[in-house]
Amino acid sequence: MPTSFIELVREKFISPLEKLSQDPATSSEWWAVVMDDQARSIFKSCCEEHQIIKHNVTTIDRLNEERTITSQFGVLYYVFPTEENIDRIIKDFQAAVPQSVSKSKGFRKSGVSSNSPYIANSKECYKSAYLYFLEIVPDEIIVKIKSSPIYPYLKGLTEIYINYYPFESNVFNLRETDSFFKLFSMSTKTSKKELINLAQKLVTVCSSLKERPLVRFQSMSSGLDNPCILAYAFQNELDRFCQINNIPTKDPSERATLLILDRACDFYAPILHDFTYQAMINDLIHLADGITYRHEYVASSGKTLENFYTLNEKDDLWKELRHFHVAECNQKLTSKFHNMIAENPAAKSMLKRRQNGEVAKLREMRDIVTSVPELQQHQELYSLHFGLAETVMERFKTRQLEEVAMCEQNISTGTFPDGEALKNALNEMVPILNNPKVLLSDKLRLLLIYQIHMKGFANVDRRRLESHAGLTQSDKDAITNMEFLLNNRPTQPSNTDNITRFMSSLSFKGKKKEEQEEVPYDISRYQPALKKILINLIDDKLDFDAFPQVGASDSPTTNPPTSPTKKPPTSLRKSNKPAWELKSDDPSKPAPSQTTGGKIIVFIAGGASYSELRAAYEVSKAKNREILIGSTDIVAPDDFVEALRLMRYQAAGNPVSPPQSNLGVSPKPIAVRSTSPLKLPGDRPRRSKGGVLEPPHMHTPNHLKDHQHRSSMPNLHSELDVNGDQAKPSPSREPRKPLPTPGQYNTISVQRTASEQTPQAPRPQNPYKAATASKGGFFSKLFQ
Repeated sequence: MPTSFIELVREKFISPLEKLSQDPATSSEWWAVVMDDQARSIFKSCCEEHQIIKHNVTTIDRLNEERTITSQFGVLYYVFPTEENIDRIIKDFQAAVPQSVSKSKGFRKSGVSSNSPYIANSKECYKSAYLYFLEIVPDEIIVKIKSSPIYPYLKGLTEIYINYYPFESNVFNLRETDSFFKLFSMSTKTSKKELINLAQKLVTVCSSLKERPLVRFQSMSSGLDNPCILAYAFQNELDRFCQINNIPTKDPSERATLLILDRACDFYAPILHDFTYQAMINDLIHLADGITYRHEYVASSGKTLENFYTLNEKDDLWKELRHFHVAECNQKLTSKFHNMIAENPAAKSMLKRRQNGEVAKLREMRDIVTSVPELQQHQELYSLHFGLAETVMERFKTRQLEEVAMCEQNISTGTFPDGEALKNALNEMVPILNNPKVLLSDKLRLLLIYQIHMKGFANVDRRRLESHAGLTQSDKDAITNMEFLLNNRPTQPSNTDNITRFMSSLSFKGKKKEEQEEVPYDISRYQPALKKILINLIDDKLDFDAFPQVGASDSPTTNPPTSPTKKPPTSLRKSNKPAWELKSDDPSKPAPSQTTGGKIIVFIAGGASYSELRAAYEVSKAKNREILIGSTDIVAPDDFVEALRLMRYQAAGNPVSPPQSNLGVSPKPIAVRSTSPLKLPGDRPRRSKGGVLEPPHMHTPNHLKDHQHRSSMPNLHSELDVNGDQAKPSPSREPRKPLPTPGQYNTISVQRTASEQTPQAPRPQNPYKAATASKGGFFSKLFQ
């Protein structure tokens, strides 16, 4: 069955309540559910309150707000393991312990702050408590819980590993809105901290998927070599996680592949105008969180109503239309509308009166839906989509986007629609820069596309073009920062020519007419580089120099793919055909229910565009392969350009602070745990079986009583083969018990003898291995 991130995360929240309601000992109990802000945001991205209320839940509360506490029911906490959250949870049970007892028992030493924002003068506490942490719990938190007033009431403690947001069934979002600044900043210290943070979050994604994937990464990168560092950081974090929890490796034919890229793999994709329905709405209308739309419509009573509508997969019409080109989207809406009213005589009669022999416009169809009582059940849905389609089409025309997009496509592909090579982009661009009807933001995007095409600006060209466009200083900052990204490339290895040749083949520039792929629209010819990368990966033709594999013993030699003769696109320059031609593929056709091969998980550090999400869906359907895609954030073009503006790279300046997230949840600060030079994030004493990929075991107070905190643990990274192979356990190590005591920490000692080592072919150097070989270790170098 195809994977759905929405279903996976929903199950993490609902499963504990289902088990309690099915257990005879607790089936008659009533519960309160309490979440911190970040957990609640994740919950709302995949669940509705009624889905958990039916499991004997009386209230769903915020942890940091005043709540009614009663001993008549128990409580389930879904929180991140921060000191602040633990203080608030402990305070919920502080009233149950008299001060004399709390002082004598040492509860006052638990670290609870007297000025923390807790519930005032609570006389009762919950009947019992279950703690569900959304990421790994630090040992100091375990110690604090054990010595706190909540301990006698604690029935279970579980790590459920969901430190990400399900955006769509096949898309996850880390919502690290400032990640682009950290990854592409001039501070390597900041970027490497961020990469370790991302690696730990990616492990929670693989935990949800129950996958231990092979890892490949993009070896050419602008700025820091982010994909390489992230790939090895992830592999080390994943090895440690799987080692602690005894996670087996799947059969090679079913094993997933994680492909790690960064935003430098394709700077065109987040800037170009994309005219598919989902991308165009987010570009021209700007949805909150990429899914929330403030919709105004006229009800049957004649009143204008306002509603906030969520464009997600619960809306079958949205799910069907989102990847259609907007021209096809209008045709689909019209067709569905006529089919619907054909069965309703009143609506059919009204349509004829309004048409007067002409084709009905989107506005007329929307008015009919809102006027006919029998169609009220479809009123809001169709009114929404008719309104959205009408709005984006109006803005397409008023902003002169057909002319702008044609120029963008000619520059980004390097060819005209008939396949003729573009020789002078300036001649195409200057008339648009001088056009007063074209928005300044669209002119800036066009200049950035030209800058990427030319791999940088000559100073004379830049000043002249900025003058033509009438750019502001902040717009000029965006160009300056893009120049930095294009020119700040690391030194490449000896196989640079092979890498460059392969990476160039992923673009769509300079193709001869007979080599061009068939494209449906002249203003939508550019295909994201991700699309060809995925196709090559599935066809086993993805170059191992350009995209190495972590821990690969050798790289199979593959011949370059042969390109069959393909039908050239229709030219607007030599015909009277409209800019939009009908597309042969139908995005509304469901993907096959059965796929072949292991999953492909794509992660783009620095933000993914809507065109890249669509590309992943299209390749998945065409190749019958399950493809999942995620990123630090899902970005619309204006968001990406604004990020470029705010970076402000100057000769002697520092980048300014990134904009605050508009999601209502501030990005969680990176918590770096470091007590020794060789101690990488996550290298700490761990409860065996604390976060198994299978349904987690419940941790009871009796288990916690046996907790023996240890201050050190062997560095697993130094005892595992850093190239990714699983080390064999030492003969002296005792096997794990089926249900180990969660509070006890087992010292893991795994080493390879010299006879067990497998000769490795030369591969890209593991940054962890290189650094830990020197005194002080890699982790200490990161934070110098």
